[in-house]
Amino acid sequence: MISVPSLRQDAYYYPIRFFITARAARCAPCGRDHAAGFAGTREDGTVQKLYADLPDTITVVGCRAHARRKFDEAVNALTKSEQKESSAIIGQQYCGKLFAVEEKLAGLSPEERYLKRLELEKPILDALFAWAQAKTAAPKSALGKALYYLQEQWPHLIQYLKDGRLELSNNRAERSIKPFVMDRKKLSIRKHSQRSSGQRDNFQSD
Repeated sequence: MISVPSLRQDAYYYPIRFFITARAARCAPCGRDHAAGFAGTREDGTVQKLYADLPDTITVVGCRAHARRKFDEAVNALTKSEQKESSAIIGQQYCGKLFAVEEKLAGLSPEERYLKRLELEKPILDALFAWAQAKTAAPKSALGKALYYLQEQWPHLIQYLKDGRLELSNNRAERSIKPFVMDRKKLSIRKHSQRSSGQRDNFQSD
């Protein structure tokens, strides 16, 4: 069962962005350095080790969309005949139920959404966690990865229940930075193309 405290009326959550440019930077010290001087909430579905050593002044909120994506991948790894009534489908359906309820709560105030989440979403979360704990799968299989991610991230995935201002996922933030990511990719492709062109010119001149 999930233990959820009363809504904190004095809690304020400010956005924070981590600019991590390489996979080698995805480590606890790097996450701590980027968060220096910040106090509030970080909502992300990034690997656990990135924020394993953050100060107590930072609350990490997991991304339910990342958890759902893992089950989507587990479903897609199966044939159509295997998908029916599979554990991957059941996990996917649990996630779908949460998003369906959340969509209906979109127009509510943070206080109303907080109370409705406890009434409507917490029972789904309790059932999902109990189900996941009873399941076993090969660790390297798509289902095994989905179950591992869900259980490892669980303390963060239920944080959104504590405040109606928090999101079920960080999809909105990811959509907002997509143009910057696309521009970065275009710049990288352009630089690679220019380097390749210069190398060809040097080869021809030789």
